[in-house]
Amino acid sequence: MESIGDSGWHVLTDFRNWSVWFPGISSAESINSDAPARGSQLQVCCQGIVQPWTIELWDPPQGIQFSTKLKEGEIAYAFSITTDHRKPQLVISLEIESKPSGITRLFPVFARWQQQQKGQRLISSLGERIRATKNL
Repeated sequence: MESIGDSGWHVLTDFRNWSVWFPGISSAESINSDAPARGSQLQVCCQGIVQPWTIELWDPPQGIQFSTKLKEGEIAYAFSITTDHRKPQLVISLEIESKPSGITRLFPVFARWQQQQKGQRLISSLGERIRATKNL
């Protein structure tokens, strides 16, 4: 039987279905033919732009981190998964780190606020997707 933590890990690493829960992403797939691991590349279509994303951390089923270059800098998403074995509870944390460039460097407060908003939507969508897969 799959644990609640395994369910979270499965949703996070099911790249082909990211478009179901990851706001702004219309498709994602592994570029490498090998099993995903640190250093593997994904091809991600985000808001109509195809970008290579790199898996920076691969620690099943506790954590995964991705990074990509954007026209306005770089961004990294780090997800960590913890479970409470006393009760069926899953906690997923998200850290978004960016290195702005160009005009985005002039508005750091707005950029942080925008990242927080995006992070909240992302975690909410991810939670809904994990609950939906557990009910299948």
